[in-house]
Amino acid sequence: MALDLEKLLLRDIVRPFKKILPKELKADLQQWYIGQEAPYRARMIPPRIKPFVSTIIGNGHIGQLAAWIDNKQEPYLSKNPYEFKLLMLGSRDGLYNGYLSSRDSFIFSFDNNKNTTNCILSRVENPDYAIFNSDNNYIGFGSDLEWFGGTCERYNYQRKILNQIEFTMENYEVFQVKKKHNY
Repeated sequence: MALDLEKLLLRDIVRPFKKILPKELKADLQQWYIGQEAPYRARMIPPRIKPFVSTIIGNGHIGQLAAWIDNKQEPYLSKNPYEFKLLMLGSRDGLYNGYLSSRDSFIFSFDNNKNTTNCILSRVENPDYAIFNSDNNYIGFGSDLEWFGGTCERYNYQRKILNQIEFTMENYEVFQVKKKHNY
């Protein structure tokens, strides 16, 4: 009786995927369901979803950042419509040189790196002064957040994101954010 049930499971689970499964994997599945032996021949295929990589923020932060992009307060807990790709990591890549104008820029701070409940969001008010960098070790967001100068004041963004004026930057990350194709 148990053997018949296993054959039915094999038929119902494997057969619909017959055309797309590699031959070795089909054979291993048959061996597993019929003989109860662990499969070992099939080549494992890596997952198609690339893991989120960051040394500063976590997956929970990504849901909050995506919500802010869409001008929402509540974070996306599942089905995040955006893909985040790490472009620059300060400790790895150094600086770029140039000036960028942006109507969609925002700066933020998370009080605790483990959660998003104590966070401050500040959107750009003057797009012409959204992002600036020079060879003189100046990189900042509208003079509101000067990374290497270690100052945080309010000039070109809606609000100040730190309680103190001076701070020490440990690292920074720059992400490319794109809407996923299926949204």
